[in-house]
Amino acid sequence: RSGRHVRRYGWGSSPQYPQITGSDGEKLYITSVGDNTFSYNSEGKITKCRAYGNDDYIFSYNPFKISYTYTHGSYSDVTEYYDIALNKNGYIVNMKTRSTDQSDNEENKGEAWFSYDSKGHLTKIASSGTDVYYEDGEKVTEKYSLEYNLSWSNGKLTQIVCNGSEDGEKFTDTATFEYGDNTYPNITKQWTDNYMADMIEDMEFVFFIGPDFWAGK
Repeated sequence: RSGRHVRRYGWGSSPQYPQITGSDGEKLYITSVGDNTFSYNSEGKITKCRAYGNDDYIFSYNPFKISYTYTHGSYSDVTEYYDIALNKNGYIVNMKTRSTDQSDNEENKGEAWFSYDSKGHLTKIASSGTDVYYEDGEKVTEKYSLEYNLSWSNGKLTQIVCNGSEDGEKFTDTATFEYGDNTYPNITKQWTDNYMADMIEDMEFVFFIGPDFWAGK
């Protein structure tokens, strides 16, 4: 079961909407990024994101909750993010999760805490929880804890370090990012797969402010 730690959390979002300003000053909603599409309510808050063609993220408010459904074959895996706390800027600072994986007959419950710098860049994730699954017909319960620390320099994400423990076994993963002379701005400030480096997989929309620039590698 090695490598499972990279998939603890799926996408979420603050209720602020992905938006850019046009050349004439008009506020423009982002309706698609690659294969990802977005829908909004009358207040401009995101209500749905469809990713990769078969991943649905549903956002509801009052209270704020996110439901994620991943369909593969005849199976549907469901994750809910609830009891979500936001700071004054609308960024998630705490949330609880519960998920059911039909294909692996697995359940997970967890909680996560998020920290940001003064510019809204994510700097730390601390999480812990419990996995319940069956192996050779026997029920297995495992506890885990994770801590991600993200380093920034002038709006550029330079490093992600993950320290974790799964059922008493500790591990550390590190990813570094380099920027060349021809660095392109990340206009929409979104997270993308190349920044996750297989460490924080499927977390692109949990954090409202992504890197200011694209890394070369």
